[in-house]
Amino acid sequence: MLFRTGKVILATMLCATAMQCRQDNSSFDVDAEQELLQLLNQERLKNNLPPFKLNQQLQQAARAHAPQMAERHELSHQFPGEPALRKRLAATGLRSERDAENVAFNQDAVTAHEGLMHSPPHRANILNPNYDAAGIAAIRRGESLYVVEDFAQIVPGYSSSELEKNVAASVAHVRSSAHLGKLTQRKLPRLNELACAMAHQDKMDPAAALRLTDVRSAITYTTSQPARLPPNAATALRKDADASAFAVGGCFARTPRAPGGTYWIVLVTY
Repeated sequence: MLFRTGKVILATMLCATAMQCRQDNSSFDVDAEQELLQLLNQERLKNNLPPFKLNQQLQQAARAHAPQMAERHELSHQFPGEPALRKRLAATGLRSERDAENVAFNQDAVTAHEGLMHSPPHRANILNPNYDAAGIAAIRRGESLYVVEDFAQIVPGYSSSELEKNVAASVAHVRSSAHLGKLTQRKLPRLNELACAMAHQDKMDPAAALRLTDVRSAITYTTSQPARLPPNAATALRKDADASAFAVGGCFARTPRAPGGTYWIVLVTY
């Protein structure tokens, strides 16, 4: 979605190519970028939302896109030959569940921000409670400041042991809330392999886990927040009242349906 406001004055000099613009970090207006982040977080504070954390990968993506707008004197979220936003973010190595982008140009950071806040879709991105990180690019051409604001909900990075610990805590909480007995946790590395196999196929498949020795039930799901069981998994745990033990395996992976990455989980009971 595009947003334009104020008088546009075309730059007298341009980079020879968009790639040259992207490689020349000195062409970015760092002061304007910092001011825009401050303005964003002031809006968040006024609406009782946590501030955005500046994310270098988001900024990398924003700074790759902004020079193309400045070179073309045009606002767009995707130019010919350029990947869509989610793929651009994934290419930086960013782990994200949700994402969005604002683009604008005006005379300075304040007027660009005011224009975005008066545009309902852009305002909604700025005040979206799901987003916790931002990356901002601001590049000047003549008297015009071109702005890209990239937002995302970051997927935290966990080791295998940290992942198991988070899922185990959520299992204990569900069982306790249902007044069911505590389950003993078993170690079963094979479940990590099964989780990665599901991710490779981009498809849920509890059948392989059900074939393992003594397994009563198998629950498979994806999540960006391993400390929270999805409703269907919590319901399955409550229904399996006679279970005495559990094991969990997980695998972080990017798939065509989740280019930002997600955790694939296999949870079994005994």
